[in-house]
Formats: sequence, structure tokens, C-alpha cells
Amino acid sequence: MKIYISGKISGRSIEEAKKHFEDGEKSVSEMPTVLSKPVPINPFKLDHAKAYALEAIFEKEKDFPEDSKTVTIQDIWNAYMDVDLGAVLRCDGIYMLKGWGESKGARIEYSVAKEMGLTIMYQN
Repeated sequence: MKIYISGKISGRSIEEAKKHFEDGEKSVSEMPTVLSKPVPINPFKLDHAKAYALEAIFEKEKDFPEDSKTVTIQDIWNAYMDVDLGAVLRCDGIYMLKGWGESKGARIEYSVAKEMGLTIMYQN
């Protein structure tokens, strides 16, 4: 059973966000099971190559005039969400970390999981 871990990333330091998701990954791994061991899917461990490439372009264009920039923050966010939502769709459930409601991305992931009929679990 694959369980996608969802929570707030933006607005936190990357170290704090990674730790929060690692804790969630550990919680999912330790869940009691009846049939099969849960496999946590941590978005920090997914292949976000396109988003990384866009981030690099964004950094190079940081000092360019606005009308000559080719990449926006929204483009980067969309690239992350493209991969993450694909992962949600390949899972059996979703594990919502504390504070997930403060995250636009986590709210979208929750909505997709709910509409797809996935098992939804919450961090205590």
C-alpha cells in the first residue's frame, strides 16, 4: 500500500520542511498493517528534474528586466505539482501532516485524494 505524504513546504526553511516530511515518512513506515506494509511516498524524494531546471533558469534571470524573463515562480510551482499530483494518483492513500491546511499544494493533493477515493490519514 503506497501512502503519499502531504504537507506544507512553502514558507518553511527547506531543512524544517524536509525534517517534517521525514518524520511523516517514519510514521507511515511504522503504521500497523493487516495485509501489506505501507510504503511512504515522500515528495522530497521524487524526481523534480523539470522544476530544478526551471529554478536554475529563474536564478540566472533574477536581474533581468521583468519583460525579458522566461520563467516565473508559478512555472516552478506548477512543475513541482505536476510530479506530486502524478504520485498521488499512483497511491492508495494520503497522509496529511500537521499544518497541511496552510498549504495550497497540500489542499489540492487532499482534494484529488478525496475525489479519487483514496484512504486519508492525518498526523496526530
